[in-house]
Amino acid sequence: MRRISKMDYYAGAFITSLLGSAKGAPALFDETNDSRRLSIATNLGDFNIYIKYTGDSRIAKVRERKKTSWTVNFTDTDIRKLENEFVQETCKNYIALVLSNKGLSDTKIAIIEYENAVRCLQKSTPGGNRRINVVRYGSEHNFICYGATEREGDGFFVNVNFMKCFDKETGEEDEFE
Repeated sequence: MRRISKMDYYAGAFITSLLGSAKGAPALFDETNDSRRLSIATNLGDFNIYIKYTGDSRIAKVRERKKTSWTVNFTDTDIRKLENEFVQETCKNYIALVLSNKGLSDTKIAIIEYENAVRCLQKSTPGGNRRINVVRYGSEHNFICYGATEREGDGFFVNVNFMKCFDKETGEEDEFE
């Protein structure tokens, strides 16, 4: 039996959460050392999802509020796949960011519409790195997502309750903590 990799943990966390409420069977059909591509059919339609992760959260206090932030790096291979091979016209296309701490004891998932993710990844740092930064203040219901050379204020909101993308009946009271 092969050893379970870090990416298997993150992809598994996402799939397990999704299977808990979605109707349909997922199929993994593309993978690298640090990403997975998932195709799933549910009662709400067909989904094409690119999964990336980070296990390095940073916590700070900002004006008496807890600020948790994550940085998800994208390789040149990721960018090529997203630009040239990823989009399926008959599906809802998303990027799933699995966000955890080093001990894997606190994991969140941000689901970003493909167009918004690509906007974040258009610009690179002077060193050529592309990334999506994710921030959450306290127990707010939204993440703020923005690209490598953008400021937090230039970002867009993504609901912390990622199941809203897959289940119309999921309400605020089902918020994942």
